[in-house]
Amino acid sequence: MSASEDRRVLGNLAALLTGEGLGRAFGLVTTVYLARTLGVTAFGLVETAFAVLVYLQLIVDGGLNMVATRAVTRSPGLGPRFASNLLGMRLVVAALLLVGVGAFTVLVTRPASLEQMLVRVSLAVIPFAFSVSWAFQASERMRAVAAGYVITQAAFLVLVVLFVPNAAAAPLVPLSYVGAVSLGTLAMQVWYVRRFGLTRPTVDLAFWRATAAQAWPIAITRVLRGVSFNFDVLLLGYFYSERLVGLYVAAYRLLTVPLVFYAHAFTALFPSLVRLPPTKRPASLYFYLSVAAATGVVLAGVLSTFARPALTFVMGEAFAEGAPALSVLAWSLPITAVGGVLRQALLSSDRQRADAIIVAIAGVTNAALNVILIPRAGLIGAAIATIIGETVLLIGGLVAVRVSGALHGAVLEPVADPEEEVEP
Repeated sequence: MSASEDRRVLGNLAALLTGEGLGRAFGLVTTVYLARTLGVTAFGLVETAFAVLVYLQLIVDGGLNMVATRAVTRSPGLGPRFASNLLGMRLVVAALLLVGVGAFTVLVTRPASLEQMLVRVSLAVIPFAFSVSWAFQASERMRAVAAGYVITQAAFLVLVVLFVPNAAAAPLVPLSYVGAVSLGTLAMQVWYVRRFGLTRPTVDLAFWRATAAQAWPIAITRVLRGVSFNFDVLLLGYFYSERLVGLYVAAYRLLTVPLVFYAHAFTALFPSLVRLPPTKRPASLYFYLSVAAATGVVLAGVLSTFARPALTFVMGEAFAEGAPALSVLAWSLPITAVGGVLRQALLSSDRQRADAIIVAIAGVTNAALNVILIPRAGLIGAAIATIIGETVLLIGGLVAVRVSGALHGAVLEPVADPEEEVEP
């Protein structure tokens, strides 16, 4: 990677990390406030609903962000066409999801409190449909992405403090989140219009089909990746108790700061990997793999050693029972970080189908182990399932990257982009 590319990646990473630092600070305060205000059970109820929202958000995204970022990075002139068509596609998907959630709450018998949470939190799919973060990522203007995230997290904190004074007000948490996401998305839309112009939803069926053909492996991959991250929360919430969810999520929240650091590092790295000549890719990959492994091991050691004091200091003594799970979960950090770098190598070279297969295997492994281990070992079983699932993902990514030739400088021929199929 050239010096200019290094500076660009580091500059984008610095912007994302600055925004992430502020956003995570707001998010952590929000989590601590909700945990201490709602108590373990109500906090677990809220987190069960948000675990469902993760899948709704992934479906709305549908892999389109990755396809659009990759295509517009290579051909910036395609930005307006992607923007208008993605908005049309996502509005249709969001409407279908709202209908689906409504039907689910009617057909599936669950406590009324959870059904109420699900209906309210599902409204967030509407602002999700208007997301334009991919456009700023493609043009490597990560400050806008970071600012949108900070606005969302700050607004969420303000709204829950204003409207959620006690456990009885828990149903207002999802509505507060919907309002916060709407504000963050509105800010991004304003910046987008000023930079790129006004976007209106477009229905170009040929373009939709070509884009969907590229996006569906990524979409399936991300849904299955969501299984690796929160199937345990759904299983605990739907078949056991919200209290267990509260304990487990409180423990996992302490991992989110480093995990999001890695996620944004990948976001900053992705456009440069797309443009990087194949002969220069190995040195860059080895460097980022080494950094991910080293930082992950250090963070895991610290969190595992000080699990109980860290958890009780942040969340309160009521969540102390989650400390053993945190001690185990911490060791998923280096595995997840290294696996994430390998996945970026595949995705930047249009190997989304290989990535989808690997993530599918890891997701199924994680889900199966959760079903087996949670009844036998509770929260520790869920933590062990996470570590094994992440290990499967890492091994699969390493094999796929080596076979593709990315680690020894082979030329990776990209699959045709959708715009190449629909351009007149």
